[in-house]
Amino acid sequence: MAATVVVGMRGAGKSTLGRRGAAARGATFVDMDEALEAAEGRSCGELVAQRGWEGFRAAELACLRAQLHAHPRDAVIACGGGIVETQPARGLLGAHDGPVVHVERDVEDVVEYLEAKEQAQAAAQAADERVRLVPRGREVVAELVLDVTGLH
Repeated sequence: MAATVVVGMRGAGKSTLGRRGAAARGATFVDMDEALEAAEGRSCGELVAQRGWEGFRAAELACLRAQLHAHPRDAVIACGGGIVETQPARGLLGAHDGPVVHVERDVEDVVEYLEAKEQAQAAAQAADERVRLVPRGREVVAELVLDVTGLH
């Protein structure tokens, strides 16, 4: 089976569901944030600080291309929350021959989750991400939408 790509806002549960789905299928799991940090030799936060958001998104797109090439089958790839922010990334996801799954979660649940993880800045941005990114990503690339609101 072609690789499954998981998208959704930060804190929605992409990595958790991706890991579980990959384990259930006996597939490889790829966390794009971890793959990007390994490829670049620095944290995502450091990448943004050094290159700005545009530079970060370019590196993220290159990493997604590399992961799709390295894991074309029998893999689950969980993307970062903003992957759908740029047209080139949306185009790559739209052209992908495997399923693209969008994970939705109530924004209040996301904020509570991020605050519990002591990610105050991320929690403050969650509501804005929901408005800016999620609708665009779902409309353009997702074949399946999973609403995990209330699941823990």
